[in-house]
Amino acid sequence: MSHQEIEITDVVVVLDELEDQQTRAAAEQLKLVGMIVETVDDENGVIEGTVEITKLQEIKKVQHVRYVRTVFSYTAETGEATENDRDEDERDT
Repeated sequence: MSHQEIEITDVVVVLDELEDQQTRAAAEQLKLVGMIVETVDDENGVIEGTVEITKLQEIKKVQHVRYVRTVFSYTAETGEATENDRDEDERDT
């Protein structure tokens, strides 16, 4: 299996003023569209996590999302590298 690169971004999602239960429901909706939720701050209505950059527009459309701030973006590799994908030095070891 060859590896592929995907663009990832850490995000801070600010929600409308909600009850704690509604904030948790919003976090679940964010997970459904592909966000990896790391923290949920019920008191401030803020959810932090990671998502593929291609899914940012979907995140912004989730009910009660007021604002999405990208914090840090990077490229990640997925899958396993094949023999052809490795550097020549790696093949010699």
